Formats: sequence, structure tokens, C-alpha cells
Amino acid sequence: MARPVISVNQRLQDKYIRHSVFLQQLTKGDAAQVSAFVKHEVFPNIYKKLMAELSKNPNLRTAGSLRKIANFKRTLAALHKISTAGMIRAEQKITKRLVDLSKYEANWNINTIERTVPLDISLVHPSTEVLKTLVNTTSFEGHKMSTWMTSFSASVQRVIVKTLKPGIASGESIPKLGKRVQKVLGNKAYQAQAIARTAASSVLNRTRDKVFKANKKLISKYQWSATLDTRTTMICINYDGKVWLMGEGPVPPAHFNCRSSMVPVITSWQEFGVEAPPAGTRASMNGAVPDKITYKQWLRKQPPKIQNQVLGKARADLYRSGKVRIDRFLDKDMKVLTLKQLAKREQISLGRRTATKRLTAAERVKKAATVKQEPIRLPPLKDAPTETVLGSTFTGLTTEGFKKTMKETLAAFPEKVKLAVSKSGCRMKFGRSMEEIRPDLIGQPVRGWPKGSVWNDTGGGHSVADNSITVSEYTKVINGKRWYMQKNTKGALNHEMGHAFDNTTPDPYARTYSQTEGFVKAYKLDRKFIVEHDNLQPVFGNRWLDDPQVQYGLQAGKAGPQETFSEIFASEMGQRVTDKDMREIFPNCAKWVKDLLAR
Repeated sequence: MARPVISVNQRLQDKYIRHSVFLQQLTKGDAAQVSAFVKHEVFPNIYKKLMAELSKNPNLRTAGSLRKIANFKRTLAALHKISTAGMIRAEQKITKRLVDLSKYEANWNINTIERTVPLDISLVHPSTEVLKTLVNTTSFEGHKMSTWMTSFSASVQRVIVKTLKPGIASGESIPKLGKRVQKVLGNKAYQAQAIARTAASSVLNRTRDKVFKANKKLISKYQWSATLDTRTTMICINYDGKVWLMGEGPVPPAHFNCRSSMVPVITSWQEFGVEAPPAGTRASMNGAVPDKITYKQWLRKQPPKIQNQVLGKARADLYRSGKVRIDRFLDKDMKVLTLKQLAKREQISLGRRTATKRLTAAERVKKAATVKQEPIRLPPLKDAPTETVLGSTFTGLTTEGFKKTMKETLAAFPEKVKLAVSKSGCRMKFGRSMEEIRPDLIGQPVRGWPKGSVWNDTGGGHSVADNSITVSEYTKVINGKRWYMQKNTKGALNHEMGHAFDNTTPDPYARTYSQTEGFVKAYKLDRKFIVEHDNLQPVFGNRWLDDPQVQYGLQAGKAGPQETFSEIFASEMGQRVTDKDMREIFPNCAKWVKDLLAR
């Protein structure tokens, strides 16, 4: 039986999709280097110059208003000069790298197409000067690179001015003003990373466009290819799989951090003007657009949870009910419509919408515990013996499976962790329920859990006062009377061991690792990013602050950093309590904990 002929366009599509994955990794790394350059080369110079200018008037605290104004104007002039110079250096670094990327991408496209098309052809290669001009003139989101970097410089200056004004007005000391500046600069580097990554995507796709247009006789069309995951935007969802004639359709990027790309569609051998080619060439060069799993097809097969994450629950409900197609969520300018605008245009009723209550982590536990689980009645404890194994106390009638899981989990902890926790005198206590292990906690409320919850609902705990870790085999649903077997006892022990390890810091100025200067700084950066970007989430998925696991890590006071530290620790140990990896939500904290464990 003859093997089916794979068309040229199908082979090219496969190669371009694989190449796009590589380019995403490459541009991500390049953007991170730009961010690091701004953070470690540009911002320190700005800070140094500012401090020098402010130090010219050491009596700023007691100076009169006119002197303060004069000093502030001089400081602003110096800030503008050093910031502009620094951003020019950053722009030069980005531009040089973009020229190299453009040359590489042009060569890859030409070589790949020439090797794939079964004809003796030589494609037209854009000159180096053309590619340099392309890099310098390419715009994304309506502006060229130089405009974006000028805007970024102005943005940096604005936030510095905004933070210095009240400090100078109230007569703060020079070191205190310096801390203000350091704080705002620490949160701006990620913007340079977004600019660099979007610029790279734009240049790469414009380079492809230039190559395709230069060889229009062979490449008459192109197809939009989007990444199939939950981070894809509504714009790219609707563009995915569409085919346009060369020069007549949109070219990626469609937005900041866009990961979509162009895939060429080769003409048929007849259109190309080949006379009597071999049978294999006729079959493979048929000019047909290859089948591609579009984002809409992919999303249709996903479970409701993924659909909700991509579209938002209200839009996902409309999509599943068949009332509104995905492409109708956008207006003619490819802007996402609000639900009110959508209802008016589609002439549908959304019903009475009430604010969605944000579930806490404990309320989610309650909800999960009641699904597909049969309640268990624990027999009376009576006088069951207490067993001590590997320095750990097992109280009551626990099963052999539970004991085995606890022993294996304890043995798997790194030696550094076991030694630190052991030296602290921390004791391990395991049993059927929290009330049997710690009777003194009966009826006591639990930090971060909803009103009315008690320790029997938790399945585990760490006590600083008692210096102990407790994990139970069974838990109760909040305000419930029945027992349920805890599904994730290993994750519970990892989390509580994280609390115990957190309390072993040698830092004389902090009681826990989560209160040390390094971790607090990382936590504040992550928290700030979550809060500032939360308002962007409803367009493409659920808000971060609606997620109970994120809420648990953002508790007020010391609780938030402590719970974040412990859950990241649990993830590093291989089994966490939450179904979401907190390392992805708190990346700076995750890096800090990982470095701590590696030291």
C-alpha cells in the first residue's frame, strides 16, 4: 500500500510551529537580559546621580521652600539627563540584538523553504541594509522602538518625581529619599522586558513578511498561527488558522507579549508555472492550506475549568450555551467588549448578575471534600496505644498506609532541613484527627480560614508555642459532623514542615526566614505585581485576587509571607497542598526559597 503524500504546506507548517517554540524561548531569554541590563546598569546610575544631586543640599530638612524648589528643579534636570542617556544605551543594546535576530530569521526562512519545496529554486534574500532599516522602522502597538524607550524613560522619571515630592516637601533625610527611589526603580525593570520581547516578536514576523513578499510568486498567502494554551488572548484566538493574501492581512504581534506567528502557504505547481513536474511534486505542491487544529477547535474540547480560565466564567457560559460565538466577543477594531456591550449588541439578557463571592482556601477545601467522598464515622478512641516511630508519635488507630506515607515523607526531606528542624526541638505528632492529637485546640479558630472553622477542619498544623507539627489522617468539613479521609497527607506534612523550617533561621534580626530582609523584599515585589495586574485578568481569565490560594498567600501581616514560604517549600519537596503551584504566582519568593535550600 502506497504511503500518503505529505504536502509541502503541511511539512512547512510543522517546521514553523516547532521553530516558533524555539523563538519564544530565545526571545524570552533576550528580554530577560535587557531587563537585567536596565536593572543593573541603567538604574544604578540614575540612583547614584540622584543621590549626588540631593547631597549637594545636606540641610534639605531645614531648608526654606524656595531652596527646596530650586534643589528639586536641579534634581529633575539631572534625572532627565541621566535617564535619557541610560535608555539610549538600552535601546542600542536591543537594536543590535534585533538586527542579529532579523538576519538569523531571514536565513532560516529561506533555507527551510528551499529545502522543503521539491523544486530547484533560489529565493530572494533581503539585504543586510534592508533588514537594518526594517529593525529601525518597525513599529509595534503603534510606535517605533525609539518612541517606546523614550516613553519608558519618561515613565521612570514620573514615578521617581512622584515619590520624591512628598519626601522633599516633608523634609525627609537623604537616605530616606534614597530608599524611596530604590523602591520604585525595583518595580520598573519588567516593563523594559515586555518592550524588548514584543519588539523581538514584531521584528521576527516583519522579517518573515519581508521574505515572503520578496518571493511572492512562490508564497502568495500566509496563515496566522497562535499558541494553544490558556494565556492566548481573545484577538489571537479569533485570528488563529485564518489565511490572508500576502500584504492584505494583519501581521503579528497583535498586542504586548504576543506569541503568534506567520506560516507561509506555498502556491500550487501550476500557479508557480512548472511544466510537467514529477508525480511526487504534483502531489505535494497542490497549493492547499494544511489542516490545523485552530484555537477554537482546541478550546471546544477543553473542560469547563479551562474554558472559564480563558474566557472568564460569564463569557464561557455564553459560549457553552451557544448564545454567542467567540468572534462576537470582539468589536470591529478587535477590542474586547464588556458584558454590557455584548448583551446590547447580541440582544440577549444576562439575567441578574450579582458580585461573585471570593472563596477562601478553606471554603474551597470544604467544596472539594464534599465531592465524590463518602463520610466516615470514627469509632471511639478508648485506650488505643501511642506508638513512637523515628522520633514521631502516632496517636490512636491510624492505618498502616497513613503511617507508611508519613515515614516515607519524613525520610525524603533534605538532610539540611531535617538537621535544622531536629536541632530546633520540633516534635512530630500524627493521629486520626486533630482533636485526638491536640485536645487543647478543640474549638480554637484557625488563621486565614473562614469564620466558624476549627482545627478538625484543617488536617494539619504547626505550633510555634508548642514547637510541634501535627498531621491527621481524617478531617471534617467546615461546621460538619462527619469525617472524611484526608486525600493529601503528604502535601500537608510538607507544608507544615515548611513552617517548622521557616522557624529555624539563624538571622538574629528575624524570627523566621519569611521575615528576613531578602524574602520580604521578594514577597513585596510579587505582591505588588499581583495587585497591580489583577485588573487585566478578567479579559483573558479569572482575576488573581479571586483565587482563594492567592488570597491565602496574601494574608495581612506576617501570615501572608509565612504561608507563601511554606507552600513554596512544599512544592520544592514534590507535593503541595494547593492544586496551583505557588512558585508560578510568587516567582521572586520561589527563587529565594530555592536558593536557600541549595545553600
